[in-house]
Amino acid sequence: MTHPRLREFWRRMVHLATVIIPIGVWLWPASVWRPLFWGTVVVFLLFDLARLRIEAVRRASRRALAAVLRGYEERRLLGFTWMLLGFAAAVAFYPRPVALAVMAYVTVGDAVAGLVGRNWGGPTLPFGKTLGGTLAGLAVNTAAGLLFLDWPAALAGACLGSLVEWLPLPPDDNFTVPVIAGGLLWACCA
Repeated sequence: MTHPRLREFWRRMVHLATVIIPIGVWLWPASVWRPLFWGTVVVFLLFDLARLRIEAVRRASRRALAAVLRGYEERRLLGFTWMLLGFAAAVAFYPRPVALAVMAYVTVGDAVAGLVGRNWGGPTLPFGKTLGGTLAGLAVNTAAGLLFLDWPAALAGACLGSLVEWLPLPPDDNFTVPVIAGGLLWACCA
């Protein structure tokens, strides 16, 4: 069994590695990133649904994902699948700069917030978040937002992304941040 702190570290590293998704959407032509992205969404969603419904797939995935799997993910979609679904909604419904910003909030901001919060978090805030993690996420979200948005929108988006991530909204923050924060950012700054 993997130690909980090590498991969380590897989860955050996976989060950071998924930055390849917004980078691909940003840098590659749509003719390249769209089929890769949508194919990835479909494959992972089908895998995750099979994992939840077919015992052999569940057992194999439990062994393969032991280093990063959280207990509650045994009976529901993985955080990564929720992330892909949130990214899918963002690229389908929001202008490209908004979609890229909210994808960066999830891939980089959430990962940094989690690493800082678990290791040097300081006072605990409601909903189990820490002040240090929340401020680190806000700072990284602002910096990431500046890659795609003007500074007022970047700051507004960072605040919205951090707020949505902080709140315990169902089904998963990897989904709610791109969907809700993206929608609010688009409505406020369009």
